[in-house]
Amino acid sequence: MSRDPLTRMDVDTRWLFTDHTRKLQTAHPTAWPTFWCAYQAVLAESWWKGQRVTLADAWSPTIPCSIEEAQAALQAADLIDKAGRVTLNAWKKWFEPALERIERRRAAGKAGAESRWNKHGERTPKPMRSHSEGDAPRHPSTPSTPPTPGTASDGPKADAIDAYYRLTASFPSGKVLPWLNDLVRDFGDAAVEQALAIEVGVDSERRTLLSRTQDRLRAGDHQAAKDREAAERAAAAAERDRIETMPEEQRAANLARLRDQMEASGLIPAKNA
Repeated sequence: MSRDPLTRMDVDTRWLFTDHTRKLQTAHPTAWPTFWCAYQAVLAESWWKGQRVTLADAWSPTIPCSIEEAQAALQAADLIDKAGRVTLNAWKKWFEPALERIERRRAAGKAGAESRWNKHGERTPKPMRSHSEGDAPRHPSTPSTPPTPGTASDGPKADAIDAYYRLTASFPSGKVLPWLNDLVRDFGDAAVEQALAIEVGVDSERRTLLSRTQDRLRAGDHQAAKDREAAERAAAAAERDRIETMPEEQRAANLARLRDQMEASGLIPAKNA
């Protein structure tokens, strides 16, 4: 495999209801989940290697059936071909467009990074705007309103690839560049740049920098989710307290108003009906 392996693959969100899956379910009402697991194994291994591999090549002894049983079931459902590989039609429909999309993204990231740095590893200066004689401003222009904090006028835009170069004195290449692009896609330039800076301060070992950065980003993402859940629980508790301490007169008035609204909407019969 000459290129970097793919760590993700595209999946049909309606996979449970496709014709091929239905066919497998009908033929094997109780065993189909086991055979589907075998199919996922050959599918994932093929995406990882970038070529269609056989079920035998992708087999795991943890799958609770034999290779022969799984291959016969999957072939009967037209999920794999006679050689035990993902069908060519499925491969062309899913993998090839995904690979083209990923390669375009990687090329764009590389081109953008290379445009910012020359072959000597020096920052490429931006061309300065020239003014013809007679229209050159005598004084620097002043914005009519002050810039809003956090806008582009506050400073340079976050750039994780640029940050990696500045922090390590090495331009990202090989597997590093697509890994950085994946992190930027998942967490954003600003978060990746900040995590890189922290990890370099902790340990300057470049071989483990991206894995440590990724762990820090994932931990932060997990903590943010926990903080959101805690805030939602606190808000729910506050609402329960408000309702429980509500005066009976207000509670009765709220219920009466709710009943009137439901009657007007036709959700419940009117009192005089």
